[in-house]
Amino acid sequence: MKNIFKNLSFTNLKNTLVEVFSRFFISWIISIFITSIFIFLVYNDNYYSNDTITNLFKINISLWITFFLSVWVYLICQNYKLWFLKSNLYQILSLAFWLSFYLYLKQTNFDNVNAIVNIFLSFIWFISILFFCGYLKNIFWKSYVKNTYYNYFFKIWLVFFTAWIFWWLLSVLGWIWISSIFALFELKNIDEWKIFWYYMSTVWALFTPIYALSKIPKEESEVEVLVQNKFFIFILKYLLIPFIYIYFLILYSYSLKVLLNFWDWPKWIICWLVVSFSILGYIVYILSHNLEENFLIKLYRKYFHFAVIPQIFMLFYAIYLRINQYDLTINRYLVVVFWIWLLVLSIYFIFSKTKKLSFIPVLLTIFVLLISTWPWWVNSLPESRQYNLFIKNLETAKILQNWKIVPPKKVSDIKTDLSIKIYDWIDYLCDFENCR
Repeated sequence: MKNIFKNLSFTNLKNTLVEVFSRFFISWIISIFITSIFIFLVYNDNYYSNDTITNLFKINISLWITFFLSVWVYLICQNYKLWFLKSNLYQILSLAFWLSFYLYLKQTNFDNVNAIVNIFLSFIWFISILFFCGYLKNIFWKSYVKNTYYNYFFKIWLVFFTAWIFWWLLSVLGWIWISSIFALFELKNIDEWKIFWYYMSTVWALFTPIYALSKIPKEESEVEVLVQNKFFIFILKYLLIPFIYIYFLILYSYSLKVLLNFWDWPKWIICWLVVSFSILGYIVYILSHNLEENFLIKLYRKYFHFAVIPQIFMLFYAIYLRINQYDLTINRYLVVVFWIWLLVLSIYFIFSKTKKLSFIPVLLTIFVLLISTWPWWVNSLPESRQYNLFIKNLETAKILQNWKIVPPKKVSDIKTDLSIKIYDWIDYLCDFENCR
């Protein structure tokens, strides 16, 4: 925490900018473009149509995803010690991805479920790769050293954590500065909110990324020696670990309630609570690798994988009931995928002798990539299943006969339950495409 603004001076700022420019040239350029587009949008908020503004937002979203892609391409090149020009040539892949992803977004609407899910999944696997891309050579070609990977993971996690604090502090301080200036000097001819959003755009899209890039380890030697961040360790020991213990208690208490009332369905929220809890638990498992002198952490690391197993079965029971009645939807499909991921992780860490920490982000990336591609695509698979069931129900209701619509003569011709199902399927499928 105290290192965020350490040695803040013009010389250090200049050296940092030069270093980031030389290490992450394309990423730096992307960050400038994103900032410029945001400032342009703020400045011209009343001069352009909604279509133009939406298109610019799509450009920025595709650039943000490409930013993470460009960073891990640089980190892979750094890991394999490729020289400056060659590492920048590989960025052609990043730019090609940006163009294809932007063209995809341009043809879709933000109210389209497919687009939102694709953006969400892209962010997940692009960010998850950051947690092992700078360590690829060590994972696949050298003898695995758990402490070295732990140091790498911890440093990348610390980059995200301190960058978030950096953004939050600059945002709050900027709001105070701007509000104070306008209150004291009565600047009536200047739009205060525009000035504020100019500042916020720069902080969010330029200052914070540059700060984060400057903190990423430059060489393998930087990863091997880790100076623990005391503030972060304090949060881990006295906030996250106790939080997970309490969360365990809540989930197991609810599981007991379900078992005692087995005829009542478990609440749907239990699925995402188990998923989010388990993901957080495995992140903490990695971060607490070198902190086993603490009794609670030692106990946690020894039994966490076993404690997750009963919750995985509760998750299976909850999702099975809903799929059995309503089949797959995007929401349920994602839960199933994370359920399999958690099951494989738990089995691996229970029976594996090596217990490679890198297995966690690598497996997550593989799973997310699988459901982002055909034929397991998270959009097409649930949609096609729901569409086929919809057609089947239309035929059962005799509304669809030989692929021709035959409207019912009266409401009573269709059973109420079947009518409700047909309406629900229409409502669901309309979320994907235009209802017409």
